[in-house]
Amino acid sequence: MEFKSKLMSGVVLLAMFLSAGALVAQSVPLCAELVHSGYGLVGDTLDDGTILAGFVKGHSASLEFASYCASTGTSYRFFRTPYGAASPDLQTDWLPVSYTDMDGGGDGEIFHYYAAITDGDTVVYSNPEGYPEGDLWLMHDWYRPDRVEGISTYYYDSPVRIRLNWHKGTDSASGIYKYYIYRAPSGSGYTLEYIDPTEAP
Repeated sequence: MEFKSKLMSGVVLLAMFLSAGALVAQSVPLCAELVHSGYGLVGDTLDDGTILAGFVKGHSASLEFASYCASTGTSYRFFRTPYGAASPDLQTDWLPVSYTDMDGGGDGEIFHYYAAITDGDTVVYSNPEGYPEGDLWLMHDWYRPDRVEGISTYYYDSPVRIRLNWHKGTDSASGIYKYYIYRAPSGSGYTLEYIDPTEAP
């Protein structure tokens, strides 16, 4: 009788331990955060205050969950909503992988990309209401900016400096953000060196 009692106590303790372990495992919340890097310029702001995460070169946006959000036993869904629209114009089925490419972005078009993750019971979105930092707004830009034309140079000897003038460039979608200036050191042929304005004397 004493052996049976100890055995039953051991079974009860084991059951309690397994139950506690299950509770700990279930307490880890689902995470639905998309990777925001790799889209070029960050922080450009539209007229209504919407912040662009960057630009997509071409018609296809590559979306991916942050590595610490992807886990086994979960499914993923991706959405795209045009700028100014209230509902998605494109969404995937539930996928077994935490990444996808969403095609069809026109030159200059802006879309809100977001995603969801589920474990079969709970669904969590990457942009919960009230948390705009989770939003991923991207503009599609198909073409390179126009070539800079009308370059002229002026040399001054007091103090020694060179002034460069050129016609403002244009771009079909995102506009011109920054100009880079290069120079060819004497005797180096066509080898160019970038002039960093922050390091210029």
